[in-house]
Amino acid sequence: MRKLLFVLAIIFAGTIQAQEVMNLTKQMKCSNAEFIMSEYTQKWGEVPVWVSKTSNGTHVTLLINKEKKTWTMIEYDARIACILNVGEGGSDPNVF
Repeated sequence: MRKLLFVLAIIFAGTIQAQEVMNLTKQMKCSNAEFIMSEYTQKWGEVPVWVSKTSNGTHVTLLINKEKKTWTMIEYDARIACILNVGEGGSDPNVF
Protein backbone atom coordinates (compact mmCIF):
# COMPACT_ATOMS: atom_id res chain seq x y z
CA MET A 1 0.00 0.00 0.00
CA ARG A 2 2.84 2.42 0.82
CA LYS A 3 4.44 1.75 -2.55
CA LEU A 4 1.18 2.52 -4.31
CA LEU A 5 0.77 5.79 -2.40
CA PHE A 6 4.38 6.72 -3.17
CA VAL A 7 3.87 6.08 -6.92
CA LEU A 8 0.63 8.05 -6.91
CA ALA A 9 2.32 10.93 -5.09
CA ILE A 10 5.08 11.05 -7.72
CA ILE A 11 2.56 10.97 -10.58
CA PHE A 12 0.46 13.68 -8.91
CA ALA A 13 3.54 15.87 -8.27
CA GLY A 14 4.60 15.48 -11.91
CA THR A 15 1.15 16.51 -13.05
CA ILE A 16 1.25 19.64 -10.91
CA GLN A 17 4.68 20.63 -12.24
CA ALA A 18 3.58 20.09 -15.84
CA GLN A 19 0.64 22.43 -15.35
CA GLU A 20 2.83 25.28 -14.11
CA VAL A 21 4.42 25.83 -17.56
CA MET A 22 2.41 27.18 -20.48
CA ASN A 23 3.23 27.77 -24.13
CA LEU A 24 2.16 31.22 -25.30
CA THR A 25 2.16 32.69 -28.78
CA LYS A 26 3.32 36.25 -29.33
CA GLN A 27 3.33 38.25 -32.54
CA MET A 28 6.79 39.57 -33.37
CA LYS A 29 8.25 41.78 -36.05
CA CYS A 30 10.77 39.82 -38.11
CA SER A 31 12.84 40.64 -41.18
CA ASN A 32 16.20 40.05 -42.81
CA ALA A 33 18.81 39.77 -40.04
CA GLU A 34 21.19 42.31 -41.60
CA PHE A 35 18.37 44.83 -42.04
CA ILE A 36 17.14 44.50 -38.44
CA MET A 37 20.63 44.81 -36.95
CA SER A 38 21.53 47.85 -39.09
CA GLU A 39 18.14 49.47 -38.40
CA TYR A 40 18.64 49.37 -34.65
CA THR A 41 22.34 50.22 -34.65
CA GLN A 42 22.21 53.03 -37.21
CA LYS A 43 18.71 54.50 -36.87
CA TRP A 44 18.26 54.09 -33.12
CA GLY A 45 21.92 54.30 -32.06
CA GLU A 46 21.75 51.07 -30.05
CA VAL A 47 24.81 48.87 -29.69
CA PRO A 48 25.10 45.23 -28.63
CA VAL A 49 26.01 44.82 -24.96
CA TRP A 50 25.15 41.14 -24.52
CA VAL A 51 25.02 38.19 -26.94
CA SER A 52 24.21 34.56 -26.18
CA LYS A 53 23.59 31.39 -28.16
CA THR A 54 20.28 29.66 -27.42
CA SER A 55 19.64 25.94 -27.02
CA ASN A 56 17.99 25.85 -30.47
CA GLY A 57 21.03 27.36 -32.25
CA THR A 58 19.86 30.95 -32.64
CA HIS A 59 21.41 33.96 -30.95
CA VAL A 60 19.85 36.54 -28.64
CA THR A 61 21.33 40.03 -28.44
CA LEU A 62 20.54 42.93 -26.13
CA LEU A 63 21.12 46.30 -27.80
CA ILE A 64 21.11 49.54 -25.81
CA ASN A 65 21.44 53.27 -26.33
CA LYS A 66 22.97 54.69 -23.13
CA GLU A 67 22.11 58.30 -23.96
CA LYS A 68 18.43 57.71 -24.74
CA LYS A 69 18.21 54.81 -22.26
CA THR A 70 16.47 52.54 -24.77
CA TRP A 71 16.96 48.83 -25.31
CA THR A 72 15.97 46.16 -27.83
CA MET A 73 16.14 42.36 -27.47
CA ILE A 74 16.58 40.52 -30.79
CA GLU A 75 16.69 36.80 -31.59
CA TYR A 76 18.27 35.84 -34.90
CA ASP A 77 19.97 33.25 -37.04
CA ALA A 78 22.00 33.71 -40.24
CA ARG A 79 19.04 34.95 -42.29
CA ILE A 80 16.16 36.21 -40.14
CA ALA A 81 15.88 38.31 -36.98
CA CYS A 82 12.88 38.90 -34.74
CA ILE A 83 12.40 41.68 -32.23
CA LEU A 84 11.52 40.03 -28.93
CA ASN A 85 10.85 43.29 -27.10
CA VAL A 86 11.86 46.93 -26.74
CA GLY A 87 11.85 49.28 -23.79
CA GLU A 88 13.26 52.25 -21.92
CA GLY A 89 15.49 52.36 -18.89
CA GLY A 90 16.53 49.56 -16.66
CA SER A 91 17.68 48.77 -13.16
CA ASP A 92 21.40 48.26 -13.87
CA PRO A 93 23.30 51.53 -13.39
CA ASN A 94 26.34 49.99 -15.11
CA VAL A 95 24.33 49.65 -18.33
CA PHE A 96 22.38 52.93 -18.20
